[in-house]
Amino acid sequence: MTKKIIKGFKGFDKNLTCRGKKYEIGKTYTESDAEMCKKGMHFCENPHEVFGYYSAGGGNRFAVVESDDTLDERKSDSKRVAKTLTIKSEISVMDICKMAVPTFFENFGFKKKIESVDTNIAEDYGAANAGNHGAASAGDYGAAIVSNNGKVKGGIGCVLVARDLHRDSLHNCKTVTDWACAIVDGEAIKADTWYHLVNGELKEVEI
Repeated sequence: MTKKIIKGFKGFDKNLTCRGKKYEIGKTYTESDAEMCKKGMHFCENPHEVFGYYSAGGGNRFAVVESDDTLDERKSDSKRVAKTLTIKSEISVMDICKMAVPTFFENFGFKKKIESVDTNIAEDYGAANAGNHGAASAGDYGAAIVSNNGKVKGGIGCVLVARDLHRDSLHNCKTVTDWACAIVDGEAIKADTWYHLVNGELKEVEI
Protein backbone atom coordinates (compact mmCIF):
# COMPACT_ATOMS: atom_id res chain seq x y z
CA MET A 1 0.00 0.00 0.00
CA THR A 2 1.41 3.38 -1.05
CA LYS A 3 1.34 5.97 1.75
CA LYS A 4 1.72 9.15 -0.26
CA ILE A 5 -0.73 11.46 -1.92
CA ILE A 6 -1.50 10.31 -5.44
CA LYS A 7 -3.48 12.56 -7.76
CA GLY A 8 -5.76 11.07 -10.37
CA PHE A 9 -8.94 11.34 -12.37
CA LYS A 10 -12.23 9.55 -11.94
CA GLY A 11 -15.34 9.14 -14.08
CA PHE A 12 -18.97 8.94 -12.99
CA ASP A 13 -22.41 8.81 -14.52
CA LYS A 14 -24.51 11.98 -14.69
CA ASN A 15 -25.46 11.57 -11.02
CA LEU A 16 -21.85 11.31 -9.82
CA THR A 17 -22.34 7.61 -9.18
CA CYS A 18 -19.73 4.91 -9.89
CA ARG A 19 -20.31 1.19 -9.39
CA GLY A 20 -23.42 1.95 -7.35
CA LYS A 21 -21.63 4.36 -4.99
CA LYS A 22 -22.80 7.97 -4.86
CA TYR A 23 -20.12 10.67 -4.54
CA GLU A 24 -20.10 14.40 -3.83
CA ILE A 25 -17.53 17.00 -4.83
CA GLY A 26 -15.31 18.03 -1.90
CA LYS A 27 -15.88 14.94 0.24
CA THR A 28 -13.52 12.15 1.32
CA TYR A 29 -14.60 8.52 1.26
CA THR A 30 -13.13 5.49 3.04
CA GLU A 31 -13.63 1.77 2.47
CA SER A 32 -12.33 -1.10 4.60
CA ASP A 33 -10.63 -3.01 1.79
CA ALA A 34 -9.33 -2.56 -1.75
CA GLU A 35 -8.58 -4.99 -4.57
CA MET A 36 -8.10 -4.11 -8.22
CA CYS A 37 -11.39 -4.35 -10.16
CA LYS A 38 -13.17 -5.92 -7.16
CA LYS A 39 -13.13 -3.72 -4.05
CA GLY A 40 -12.27 -0.17 -3.15
CA MET A 41 -12.43 3.03 -5.18
CA HIS A 42 -10.80 3.18 -8.59
CA PHE A 43 -9.27 6.05 -10.53
CA CYS A 44 -6.73 6.67 -13.32
CA GLU A 45 -3.46 8.57 -13.07
CA ASN A 46 -3.58 9.51 -16.76
CA PRO A 47 -6.58 11.80 -17.39
CA HIS A 48 -7.53 10.52 -20.85
CA GLU A 49 -7.71 6.90 -19.67
CA VAL A 50 -10.88 7.59 -17.67
CA PHE A 51 -12.65 7.54 -21.05
CA GLY A 52 -11.93 3.80 -21.17
CA TYR A 53 -14.37 3.41 -18.27
CA TYR A 54 -16.74 6.35 -18.76
CA SER A 55 -17.14 7.76 -22.26
CA ALA A 56 -16.75 11.48 -22.93
CA GLY A 57 -20.41 11.69 -23.95
CA GLY A 58 -23.71 10.53 -22.54
CA GLY A 59 -23.78 13.06 -19.71
CA ASN A 60 -20.93 11.38 -17.83
CA ARG A 61 -18.98 13.55 -15.38
CA PHE A 62 -15.33 13.63 -14.30
CA ALA A 63 -13.33 14.84 -11.33
CA VAL A 64 -9.82 15.33 -10.01
CA VAL A 65 -9.25 13.00 -7.05
CA GLU A 66 -6.55 12.37 -4.45
CA SER A 67 -5.67 9.40 -2.26
CA ASP A 68 -3.00 8.68 0.37
CA ASP A 69 -4.00 5.02 0.78
CA THR A 70 -3.48 3.49 -2.67
CA LEU A 71 -2.58 -0.09 -3.59
CA ASP A 72 0.72 -0.52 -5.42
CA GLU A 73 -0.99 -2.82 -7.92
CA ARG A 74 -1.49 -1.42 -11.41
CA LYS A 75 -3.38 -2.46 -14.51
CA SER A 76 -1.91 -2.29 -18.04
CA ASP A 77 -3.17 1.30 -18.12
CA SER A 78 -2.83 3.79 -15.22
CA LYS A 79 -5.82 2.49 -13.26
CA ARG A 80 -5.31 2.44 -9.45
CA VAL A 81 -7.45 1.38 -6.49
CA ALA A 82 -7.55 3.00 -3.06
CA LYS A 83 -9.16 2.65 0.37
CA THR A 84 -9.54 6.42 0.75
CA LEU A 85 -10.44 8.87 -1.98
CA THR A 86 -11.10 12.62 -1.93
CA ILE A 87 -13.18 14.07 -4.76
CA LYS A 88 -11.37 17.38 -5.19
CA SER A 89 -13.07 19.17 -8.07
CA GLU A 90 -15.15 18.49 -11.15
CA ILE A 91 -13.51 18.97 -14.55
CA SER A 92 -14.83 19.04 -18.10
CA VAL A 93 -13.93 16.83 -21.03
CA MET A 94 -12.05 19.79 -22.52
CA ASP A 95 -10.05 20.16 -19.31
CA ILE A 96 -9.05 16.51 -19.58
CA CYS A 97 -7.94 16.99 -23.18
CA LYS A 98 -5.74 19.94 -22.21
CA MET A 99 -4.15 18.02 -19.33
CA ALA A 100 -3.81 14.66 -21.05
CA VAL A 101 -0.68 15.16 -23.13
CA PRO A 102 1.82 16.45 -20.51
CA THR A 103 0.45 14.04 -17.88
CA PHE A 104 0.71 11.09 -20.27
CA PHE A 105 4.34 11.91 -21.04
CA GLU A 106 5.29 12.56 -17.41
CA ASN A 107 3.74 9.38 -16.01
CA PHE A 108 5.27 7.10 -18.62
CA GLY A 109 8.64 8.83 -18.75
CA PHE A 110 9.19 9.13 -22.48
CA LYS A 111 8.88 12.90 -22.97
CA LYS A 112 12.61 13.19 -23.64
CA LYS A 113 12.46 10.34 -26.14
CA ILE A 114 9.61 11.99 -28.05
CA GLU A 115 11.30 15.39 -28.16
CA SER A 116 14.64 14.03 -29.32
CA VAL A 117 13.52 12.64 -32.67
CA ASP A 118 11.69 13.93 -35.72
CA THR A 119 10.11 10.64 -36.72
CA ASN A 120 9.58 7.84 -34.21
CA ILE A 121 7.14 5.18 -33.14
CA ALA A 122 7.44 4.34 -29.46
CA GLU A 123 5.70 0.98 -29.60
CA ASP A 124 6.22 0.19 -25.92
CA TYR A 125 3.92 3.06 -24.98
CA GLY A 126 1.56 3.12 -27.96
CA ALA A 127 2.85 6.54 -28.98
CA ALA A 128 3.77 7.92 -32.37
CA ASN A 129 5.50 11.15 -33.33
CA ALA A 130 5.94 12.52 -36.84
CA GLY A 131 7.89 15.46 -38.19
CA ASN A 132 6.83 18.19 -40.62
CA HIS A 133 4.25 17.18 -43.24
CA GLY A 134 4.22 13.67 -41.77
CA ALA A 135 1.51 11.33 -40.49
CA ALA A 136 1.26 9.77 -37.05
CA SER A 137 -1.18 7.18 -35.74
CA ALA A 138 -1.55 5.28 -32.49
CA GLY A 139 -3.83 2.62 -31.06
CA ASP A 140 -6.37 2.76 -28.25
CA TYR A 141 -5.28 4.96 -25.29
CA GLY A 142 -1.99 5.89 -26.94
CA ALA A 143 -0.74 9.29 -28.12
CA ALA A 144 -0.06 10.56 -31.63
CA ILE A 145 1.74 13.83 -32.31
CA VAL A 146 2.33 15.62 -35.59
CA SER A 147 4.01 18.87 -36.58
CA ASN A 148 3.67 21.44 -39.37
CA ASN A 149 1.01 20.46 -41.94
CA GLY A 150 0.91 16.84 -40.81
CA LYS A 151 -2.04 14.59 -40.08
CA VAL A 152 -2.88 12.42 -37.10
CA LYS A 153 -5.28 9.63 -36.14
CA GLY A 154 -5.83 7.07 -33.39
CA GLY A 155 -8.06 4.52 -31.72
CA ILE A 156 -10.60 5.10 -28.96
CA GLY A 157 -9.10 7.00 -26.01
CA CYS A 158 -6.03 8.05 -27.99
CA VAL A 159 -4.64 11.56 -27.46
CA LEU A 160 -4.19 13.43 -30.75
CA VAL A 161 -1.88 16.44 -30.92
CA ALA A 162 -1.19 18.68 -33.91
CA ARG A 163 1.10 21.68 -33.70
CA ASP A 164 2.76 24.32 -35.82
CA LEU A 165 6.39 24.98 -34.92
CA HIS A 166 8.53 27.97 -35.86
CA ARG A 167 12.29 27.53 -35.70
CA ASP A 168 14.19 30.52 -34.36
CA SER A 169 17.64 30.11 -35.94
CA LEU A 170 19.04 32.99 -33.89
CA HIS A 171 18.33 31.29 -30.54
CA ASN A 172 18.39 27.73 -31.91
CA CYS A 173 14.98 26.82 -30.54
CA LYS A 174 11.45 26.01 -31.66
CA THR A 175 8.33 27.97 -30.73
CA VAL A 176 4.78 26.58 -30.88
CA THR A 177 2.73 29.06 -32.88
CA ASP A 178 -0.53 27.08 -33.02
CA TRP A 179 -1.73 23.77 -31.61
CA ALA A 180 -4.72 21.59 -30.83
CA CYS A 181 -5.25 18.39 -28.93
CA ALA A 182 -8.23 16.12 -28.48
CA ILE A 183 -9.12 12.65 -27.30
CA VAL A 184 -10.71 10.15 -29.67
CA ASP A 185 -14.14 9.51 -28.17
CA GLY A 186 -15.79 8.04 -31.27
CA GLU A 187 -18.24 10.93 -31.44
CA ALA A 188 -16.72 14.41 -31.68
CA ILE A 189 -13.41 12.87 -32.78
CA LYS A 190 -13.75 9.66 -34.79
CA ALA A 191 -11.55 6.62 -34.39
CA ASP A 192 -9.09 5.71 -37.18
CA THR A 193 -9.83 8.96 -39.02
CA TRP A 194 -7.19 11.44 -40.17
CA TYR A 195 -7.22 14.97 -38.69
CA HIS A 196 -5.07 18.03 -39.23
CA LEU A 197 -4.61 21.42 -37.59
CA VAL A 198 -6.80 24.27 -38.89
CA ASN A 199 -6.82 27.56 -36.97
CA GLY A 200 -6.37 26.02 -33.55
CA GLU A 201 -8.73 23.08 -34.09
CA LEU A 202 -8.46 19.49 -35.25
CA LYS A 203 -10.40 19.14 -38.48
CA GLU A 204 -11.13 15.94 -40.38
CA VAL A 205 -8.96 15.60 -43.46
CA GLU A 206 -11.06 15.67 -46.62
CA ILE A 207 -10.09 12.91 -49.04
